Amino acid sequence: MSKKTMKQNLALTALASAVMAASSVAPADLIISEYVEGTGYNKAIELFNTGDVAVDLARYKLVMFDEGNKSKVNEVSLTGSLEPNQIYLIAKSNKNNKTPLKLKTDGGKADSVSSSKFFNFNGDDPVELQLQDGTTVDAVAAKKDTSLSRKVGVATPSEAFDADQWSEVKITKDYTYNQLGFRPGEQGAEPTPPTPPTAWDSSSATITPINEIQGDSFRSPEVPDGKYESEDEYAVQGIVTKKVSTLYKGFFLQEETGDGNDKTSEGIFIYTGGAALAGLDEGDRVVVKGKVKENYGQTQINIGKTDKGALKFDVKAKAATPEITPVELIFGSSETLKSQLEKYEGMLVSTTDSNLVVTRNFGFDFDGFRNNMVLSLEKPLYKPTQKHAALSDEAKALAAKNTSNQLYVETDEKPANGVIPYFTEFDADNDYILIGDKVDKLEGVLGYSHDQFRLVAKTGENLEAGNFVHKFSKRTLEPKAKKGENLRIASFNVLNYFNKSVGGDDNPSSGNQNRGASSETDFAKQRTKIINAMVAMDADVIGLMEIENNGFGEKSAIQDLLNGLNAEMAQGNEYAFVKSPDGGVVGSDAIAVGMIYRPGKVALKGASEVIVMPSQSFTYQGKLKGETTEKTQNKYQRNSLLQTFVVKVDGKEQPYEFTAVVNHFKSKGSECHNDYAEYKGFGNAADGIPIKLSKGSYKIDKTNRNEKATRIDQYQEDLQGSCNEFRVSAAETLGKYLKANNDGENVLILGDLNAYGKEDPVRLLTDYQWKDGDRKLTTAPYTKIGTADLDGESGRALTQGFGYVNLADHVAERENETDVFSYSYGGELGSLDHVLASQKMIDENVIADVTDWHINSVENSLFEYSREYSGSIEKSDNVYSSSDHDPVLIDLNLGGEVVRPEPAEPSSGSANSSGGGSFGFPMLGLGLLSLFGLRRKRKV
Repeated sequence: MSKKTMKQNLALTALASAVMAASSVAPADLIISEYVEGTGYNKAIELFNTGDVAVDLARYKLVMFDEGNKSKVNEVSLTGSLEPNQIYLIAKSNKNNKTPLKLKTDGGKADSVSSSKFFNFNGDDPVELQLQDGTTVDAVAAKKDTSLSRKVGVATPSEAFDADQWSEVKITKDYTYNQLGFRPGEQGAEPTPPTPPTAWDSSSATITPINEIQGDSFRSPEVPDGKYESEDEYAVQGIVTKKVSTLYKGFFLQEETGDGNDKTSEGIFIYTGGAALAGLDEGDRVVVKGKVKENYGQTQINIGKTDKGALKFDVKAKAATPEITPVELIFGSSETLKSQLEKYEGMLVSTTDSNLVVTRNFGFDFDGFRNNMVLSLEKPLYKPTQKHAALSDEAKALAAKNTSNQLYVETDEKPANGVIPYFTEFDADNDYILIGDKVDKLEGVLGYSHDQFRLVAKTGENLEAGNFVHKFSKRTLEPKAKKGENLRIASFNVLNYFNKSVGGDDNPSSGNQNRGASSETDFAKQRTKIINAMVAMDADVIGLMEIENNGFGEKSAIQDLLNGLNAEMAQGNEYAFVKSPDGGVVGSDAIAVGMIYRPGKVALKGASEVIVMPSQSFTYQGKLKGETTEKTQNKYQRNSLLQTFVVKVDGKEQPYEFTAVVNHFKSKGSECHNDYAEYKGFGNAADGIPIKLSKGSYKIDKTNRNEKATRIDQYQEDLQGSCNEFRVSAAETLGKYLKANNDGENVLILGDLNAYGKEDPVRLLTDYQWKDGDRKLTTAPYTKIGTADLDGESGRALTQGFGYVNLADHVAERENETDVFSYSYGGELGSLDHVLASQKMIDENVIADVTDWHINSVENSLFEYSREYSGSIEKSDNVYSSSDHDPVLIDLNLGGEVVRPEPAEPSSGSANSSGGGSFGFPMLGLGLLSLFGLRRKRKV
């Protein structure tokens, strides 16, 4: 069901012989008489006045519930009046609909018929007729592509849908719905089903082996070059291995015996267009005849019809024996998965001993708008720009290889939230799936659509936990500790930790946004999981990202986090937070970076510092619904927080000092100036056509089939996501600030840079050195820092990096490892969360270890705190899926035991110093302590 709200500009046309003054009438006089759920935009609702006085329609409204969700509704109020024994029609029209619904009037039996815009229900969206106060009068619900007509004699409404009161009616081939526009009974409200044509007899058909239809390449040899369909019809015989009606429409058919050629498939998809095939079951031996078609890469047979309209299929044997045995997929490592799957297209297959592993965990697929899982061969896929510079030949090659090394795991029916149909034991503590798991004994048929092969799990498939073999990554109760480590620093994105649902202070964003937990229950789960993870991390300094930016008071999110965390700490091992220099919020976003530390291990040196990041503002002309409009975009980045710490080391005359700066650069999901400039019509484009925009958001319209924005001719996909140049500006700002204020010191750059390991912002902060022939890194245009201009109409080309060392690369090289990651997106792993060290720290050899603790990136998002898309799945308090980013931990070996430092003196720059954070547990409203409780302190 479309999520667009359809209640704007909704025109309703009353079909009545005359409009009368509104009269009071009992709700029982008005019923829903027709529900039309046709293909495309062919949707309609018909109302009928069964009474003997006019009905005041203004008392009523129609309400649609999106997939039955009572909290997600579209509604429309009715107007006018409806005479006795008259009908009122609301039909959806769309100018792009090439086959509009034809509404019969049959000589004027309906007074008039017109079409108006209406919400786009799709069969699983119940519709109710309600009074304006919300009282339900009548209700109807159907399944997809099925229309309903109220049976003759039903004159009273039903508050709950009663299927016995309705008859199913099919829309004809020319999109005529014979009942619509007629009063019940006039046209025969219960249409007589047509006499079925004589069944097709396959006895004289010449059978062609399926493997000959498939051939040994991506296209069938029966389909001429340049064409997508064969000239002749072909008859094939096989066993039905899977019936499908949602993902595909038809069934899969497989030869009982093959030709012994490993390069040809013995299976094929039979497309029926959703037509009912009487008496057809999985396991039947059937003969089918039709033309061979290459349907966007899938070789299939479109079932034909006789001259009398009978479908050309013939069931030769029910429950034929022997049954088809799934073929075990066998792959080599030198070819892409896609090229090797072609020989299995249409067949019943098994992943046993195939070396297929999970590269995207089961969850929502935004391309297909359904839950599924993705497999790859031998190991998970990695972001090309995690390993190679953007637009390099290596990055392009890896991107192409990744695209060709994916196998989607699907189910025919759309899975319910929180349910994996082929793994019903799925749970958060014991029976889980990790990215990298080898998938054993999964059986299903192999289809192809949307440029990817798809394994559709067989009917009744149900795997066990042991079928997901944890080899690539295994859960650990705590991160590993390097021998000799005596100080641990961490970076942790805490997934929008907002305490707004329990009475937290406001943040400075427009509308005081809440991007986190929306209920006390969800927040309690999030809080527990985050705290449990931090306890296990056992870090002495932790940089935080995505914590609510609501200050440092008793009702702040960071104080709330400390309350729970310190309840787990032994005395002397508690945490405090680092305040901003003025004790207020850090920037203007709803979220901010933060820092907590153990005063028993490190002391603050001076006040904290806020590094103000660039903003961007630009004005442009856009085209929205055919009209030109001027729009100004203002883009912002989260400011960074810097603090210097002092560590007293036993046996060392001088304490060890280091500076940590926590960052959270602009996300990849936004759109900045350079992203708009990649489309025709932006700025001073030669064509002079304003850029196409989306309604409401004014973002670039990338989806509208007829009016979407198009890329400029010289566009190249650099795989770095949106706002890359804006992040480069942030990296330059950070690098310059540190060079001016902390040059030659021990510095750690921590945080979520929203850039993978070899993307431009990370390269600029590390080893970037431009030379002739290389692509130059550039900053973003129209940027400022505060009110001071940074860059004007064009960005600046940069030639020299700042020389920090990416510790993940440093340690990986030392340990002979090549793959590091902290995040998974789109089925590819990579690191958005980084620790970059100054050269001085490398030279002093104090870095004992750096590790990403993989408690989130390889896990399933259904185990996160939120209930929004997880259905009734049971949540756990464990550390796994406590966030969507892995924490990164840095172990330092300072050459001796760390001892308790002397208390830090207050900074002259701040009346309260930059340290803070109560060790107590103030009341945060709404019974917070009673909600969470105080757990016993951890032993040390």
